[in-house]
Amino acid sequence: MEWFKIARIGMGKSGNWNRFANEPPGGRINCLNMALELHLDTYSQYLRLKKESEKDYVWDPTRERYLVLQPEEFVRQLLIQYLHKNHWIPISRMRSEYGIELHRTKKRCDLIVFDKNGRPFLMAECKSFKKMNAELTADQIERYNLEVKTDRILITNGPESHYFIRKESGGPFERVDEMDLSDFY
Repeated sequence: MEWFKIARIGMGKSGNWNRFANEPPGGRINCLNMALELHLDTYSQYLRLKKESEKDYVWDPTRERYLVLQPEEFVRQLLIQYLHKNHWIPISRMRSEYGIELHRTKKRCDLIVFDKNGRPFLMAECKSFKKMNAELTADQIERYNLEVKTDRILITNGPESHYFIRKESGGPFERVDEMDLSDFY
């Protein structure tokens, strides 16, 4: 929860995060200049698409069914392929639209990756390719992590991705420039 408070210190009217836990005192970071480049678009070749009754559908391997191809769903499916093909995360350890209950309200996390013991390893929030509202996304993922309790968070809209880890139990989330998931195994 501390990361989100720190991240909002320098949030401008444009919704860009300007301050992070791992930033030197007095410095400012513009997220747009320091976004992680996952190149999700290169994973579109692995998507299974179909057209039916003038609607486009995409296969979700985590739910094993076709879904209407919406912009956010497209980003989520690209991320699933990225994690599977690039980091060798088994599809069986990923859950799309993972249901949680927060303050007696049912919510859904876009994507959760579970470790071999069934604990949440990574939580990802996907937005459409349009520019994401960082403040609203931070609020949303902050609330979800109260229930999920993961130490790795990824926020992406495809072209722009931000990855945060908690290095110490109960410590703040820190933005990192590289998505190293080697400790998954």
